[in-house]
Amino acid sequence: MKILKWVGIVLACIAAIIFIGGLLLSDKGHVARTGHVDASPRQAYELVNDLSLVKSWSPWLAMDTNAVLTFSGPHSGVGAKYTWVSDKLDKGSYTIKTSSPEKIEIDLVFGNMGPALATFTFTPKDNGTEVTWTLDTDAKGNIISRWFNVVLDLMVGPDFEKGIDNMSAPAKKIVMGKIVQMEEYTCEGGFGLGIRSTINALEIGTTLARSYGAIMQFMAQNAITMDGYPMAIYHSWDGKTTDMEAVIPIKSPVKGNASIHPVILGKGPMIIAHYYGPYEKSEMAHDACLKWLKDHGKTAVGAPFEEYVSDPASEKDPSKWLTKVYYSYR
Repeated sequence: MKILKWVGIVLACIAAIIFIGGLLLSDKGHVARTGHVDASPRQAYELVNDLSLVKSWSPWLAMDTNAVLTFSGPHSGVGAKYTWVSDKLDKGSYTIKTSSPEKIEIDLVFGNMGPALATFTFTPKDNGTEVTWTLDTDAKGNIISRWFNVVLDLMVGPDFEKGIDNMSAPAKKIVMGKIVQMEEYTCEGGFGLGIRSTINALEIGTTLARSYGAIMQFMAQNAITMDGYPMAIYHSWDGKTTDMEAVIPIKSPVKGNASIHPVILGKGPMIIAHYYGPYEKSEMAHDACLKWLKDHGKTAVGAPFEEYVSDPASEKDPSKWLTKVYYSYR
């Protein structure tokens, strides 16, 4: 009985130490690691920003290749998210909160530990990129979480180092786009046949392919000649969904059918960005057009559109694919 009494006293003392010590600890936890990635800052940024690539560098997902990941939202940028369930890694979620080529912030929930904020910053250095990965937690008064913060750096820091070390190889494989020319242009107008759809942004490629196929079949059946390159008009875009119109240009207006309708292309001044690279990176061309409009005191009118000059079926190198992005203005 005396032994049990002393065991009880010891346990009570330990509990008191944990409780009283926990009251004195800070709610805030912080981990930071910096390392070199042998790739450009834009490539390093795209690697972290695109959640479809996360398995290629994540130190945690390498620990359990059987972890079940569920993706939602866009595949990259603000709102991109995945949740995971794992026998080794518990469960949690990872959501991109803010995204720019210099910095990405991620809302992270890991098991029952509550929310945390992970941050990646990308700085050019030594012909590559200095990547800093940080984690900030808030115990919000929880005594156990406060004690967890004490050992957070020892537990998580080495994984951050591994993650940064893992980035070089996959980042170097990312094909980046480039803008080779900004061109002022006066459009004389034109005609086309189009199919309009409101879709998830992840479905753009498959939707365009399907729509172009249907339009070309209709044109062949009605002896209608193509007059230019395939186009896509983006009537709206929020990063997750788009109201998009796949268009094949033609010489003169014709009637369509239940799903294919005639399109009239607008007239007037436009700015064109000549972009070479993968289609999914063409957002930089839109950004360049919007910057040009701002710098020149112009206002965009109507919906922007893309013209796909290269044929991926014959040109296999994505870095050589030419897309022209058009913005009308006044």
